[in-house]
Amino acid sequence: YEKTKDVVGSYDFAKLVVPDAPEDEKFLTEVKTDVKGVGSNIVEVTTTKKTNRNTGASTESVTTSTTRLEDKTTDELKAAALKTAKDSFDFAKDARDAMTTEGYSNFVAEVKDTIGINITDPTDMEEYLGIAEIYNSYATDSNNLKDAFRDKVYTTSLDVFLSEAQDIQALLAGLEEDPTKRSAQLAVLVERLMTLNIQAAQVSGFGRNPPQSNAQGEPYQP
Repeated sequence: YEKTKDVVGSYDFAKLVVPDAPEDEKFLTEVKTDVKGVGSNIVEVTTTKKTNRNTGASTESVTTSTTRLEDKTTDELKAAALKTAKDSFDFAKDARDAMTTEGYSNFVAEVKDTIGINITDPTDMEEYLGIAEIYNSYATDSNNLKDAFRDKVYTTSLDVFLSEAQDIQALLAGLEEDPTKRSAQLAVLVERLMTLNIQAAQVSGFGRNPPQSNAQGEPYQP
C-alpha cells in the first residue's frame, strides 16, 4: 500500500501472501444432536453452532432427519438397534473411563476368551449383550472401578441399561409380519431405543456428574 496507494490491490496482495487461516482455526464448531421418538419414527435434530474465535460472533444451523422404521427390513432394524446401542455405550471408551487399568484389561481378555471377539467388534445385539453381561459382572466388584464410579447408583444404572438392551433384543426376535402388529411393535421399539439412549447417557456421564441425593442425603436410585 505504501508503494501503490491502492487499497483493493493491497488487500488482494495481502491475501495471497498471508492466506486465510484454516476453517477449524478461525471457528469453534459445536454440534449437538437430539434424538426423539415419534411413533415408529426416529427423528434426529442436529444443531451446529459456529463461533468466530476472533470476534465471538456465532451462527447456528439446524437440520432434521427422520428414519421410518416401518420402511426397514428386519435385518436393517437389527443393524440400527446395534448401532444405537454401540453409540449409546461404547465399551472401548466408557468402560475404560470407569475401570481401573487392571480391571479393564481383565474385562477385555474375558470377552475375547468367552465370546471370541474384541469389545469393539460386536456384529449383532446378541454379541453386544454378551459383552454387556461380562462388563456388568466386573462392575459389581468395586475393585475393578475407579473411585468416582464406586457407587451403587452406577451399578444399578448398568443393570437398567442391560435390561433395556435385552428388551430390544427380544422385540427384534419377535417382530410380526402383519403390518398392524408390526407397527405397534416398532413404536415400542422406538421407546426402548430412546430409553436406552437416556440410560446410557446417565451411565457414561456418571464419573463427570455426581449422583443426585434424596431428602435424606442418600444416593438417588433410578
